[in-house]
Amino acid sequence: MGGERKHIRTRPKYPIDKYLGRYQSWLLTLYGSRSFWYNATHLERFFARFPKTTSLDEFTIADVSDYKIWRLREGANVGTVQIELNAVRHFWSWMIEQANLPFTNPAERYKPSTPAVTKRDLKLEDFRRLLSKCDDNRVRNFILGLVQGENRLSGTSWAVIGRGVKRAGLAAELPWITIPALRSAIRSCLWREIIRANYDKLCDTFLPEAKLNSSPLADIEITPADEWSTISYRDEYHSLIGGVQ
Repeated sequence: MGGERKHIRTRPKYPIDKYLGRYQSWLLTLYGSRSFWYNATHLERFFARFPKTTSLDEFTIADVSDYKIWRLREGANVGTVQIELNAVRHFWSWMIEQANLPFTNPAERYKPSTPAVTKRDLKLEDFRRLLSKCDDNRVRNFILGLVQGENRLSGTSWAVIGRGVKRAGLAAELPWITIPALRSAIRSCLWREIIRANYDKLCDTFLPEAKLNSSPLADIEITPADEWSTISYRDEYHSLIGGVQ
């Protein structure tokens, strides 16, 4: 008896079931059942590939790479595998940021690249044409709200507004128009166009301290950030934006 050695099973330092359960509970509480099941499906498929691994700190970049190769060989398409790896990456990000665990993210290299945003030019006449093609007053009011610095909806879903904005853009021969693209173009192009083309009329509205003999092309390059509320209710503003004479 004295010569026998007992095998002592080492408990995992970061048990997968324990932290996976916490993460899924967090998802369910904050984002609901749809997000819970969506992530649970992908994560369980991933961990099922490594049945002998019991602790999260044992995973490496090589494991994630092996999983990707295995899934592609199984016949999964590239897009599906990327979605699965996104779920894995978000799980490790949660452990690092929310659970404060000392990990590096083994799936970080599979973070999808963000496509470069192409800056679009939006002239005042383009904007008026876009408004004229809106077949839904809710969409038109939303677009005007973007110009006023608002970004809220009341009683209408983002999907409905998004489709309406896209539909108006196509009708106005502005196929690149989406809500994010329009918001960016309004701030980067439209306001500058308004100020330059209508400097004399709007000088007092936009730049109450400006000297009338200044050159609008040389001196005015950006929209004053603090003028949104001031101009929202000016008659000149509504006439100019909406094209109402």
